[in-house]
Amino acid sequence: MLNGRTIAAPVAVLMLIQISGADSALGQPDVTTSNCRISGAEKLPHDIGGARVLCEVISKAARTLALHVSFTVDVRVLSPSMLAAVVTLTDGRRLPEQKMVVSDGALQRRSVERFADAIALQAARTSP
Repeated sequence: MLNGRTIAAPVAVLMLIQISGADSALGQPDVTTSNCRISGAEKLPHDIGGARVLCEVISKAARTLALHVSFTVDVRVLSPSMLAAVVTLTDGRRLPEQKMVVSDGALQRRSVERFADAIALQAARTSP
């Protein structure tokens, strides 16, 4: 579905997903889409599905929770149980870094979804 193609979401968010690189983000240190950059992707637990899936989850949260906000997000995978993200709005404002830590194990799909929701909500709350 995303193999090197651009898919434009029919929402004001303009969340364009254009994967640069191979089919799988696992093993790649960095993955970038037009609105999402993941560094340290090799540290993601295999169950997450890689950086591509992480960007897709953030894109879905943005379409749901921050419909009229356009932003980019830089996510750093600090360890298999910790993420950090900085949102930059289209007007150039950088929002405070958000971090998520799973204290009793590795990241799971549901914890990544909650983190994506927090990113989208932060963008939505600060948008004019």
